[in-house]
Amino acid sequence: MRLRTGDGGETIDRQDIDVNQVRIGLDLSVPARLGGLELTPSGTVHVRRDGGAGQTGDGIEVAVGLRAVLGTARLDAQARTLAHHRAEKATASAAWR
Repeated sequence: MRLRTGDGGETIDRQDIDVNQVRIGLDLSVPARLGGLELTPSGTVHVRRDGGAGQTGDGIEVAVGLRAVLGTARLDAQARTLAHHRAEKATASAAWR
């Protein structure tokens, strides 16, 4: 197999790649009914650990969502961000505006 970049091409045969990610978190949802409409807001917070041969680090993922059900129609919306990530030589934080 060959990999080509702006710097040229190289063979990547017989390369071993070890990548892993461990996540643990909490999901919360609270359904509410308004007449025939069922609304379910939700929130999620996960702590994660990235490891392997590449860049390793840890981070916090945050997500919020809303599910709306009316009869047989369902709409799901979700926003997700990596709120904080720390790697060996870098730290990043996200801000929602």
